[in-house]
Amino acid sequence: MSPGERERRAIQPHNTAERRASDNAAARRAGGQTMVERRTGKSQADDINALVTPPRQQRSLRTVEPRGGIPPQRGSGAYVAPPASSGGGGVASPLTVQQIVYAEEPSYVATFDASGYFAVKKIARMVMVDAEGRQIIVEGFADLDENGNPKPPENPNG
Repeated sequence: MSPGERERRAIQPHNTAERRASDNAAARRAGGQTMVERRTGKSQADDINALVTPPRQQRSLRTVEPRGGIPPQRGSGAYVAPPASSGGGGVASPLTVQQIVYAEEPSYVATFDASGYFAVKKIARMVMVDAEGRQIIVEGFADLDENGNPKPPENPNG
């Protein structure tokens, strides 16, 4: 056994007895907190900040004198009804076709068995009248392909 170890073993019972005799848990905690403050510099920073920036004074809001209340009144108004409309939105059925304008060039559709094509006149514009006499104009059929789908716009760059 080394001499240092012998010395430690000799003072160990004395230290243990001292530790058990006094309840120094609060002192240990306070010492630990002091070490943390010393390492982080928190207490020094708080002291410097207290000198440099004085605490702000609490300012209160101005007091405003109450103004008089509004006396009770009886209100009156004139109701104006909205103008009557001839009906809701939309188209009143039945529709009656007045005019059909066909496109200049026909559309060629392949047969189901791919044995040939047949020409179909495309509708360019259709004018109809609903049950209330309003005219409905439908255009844009010429912009559909042979399957009835909209054609993609032409590329202006070629």
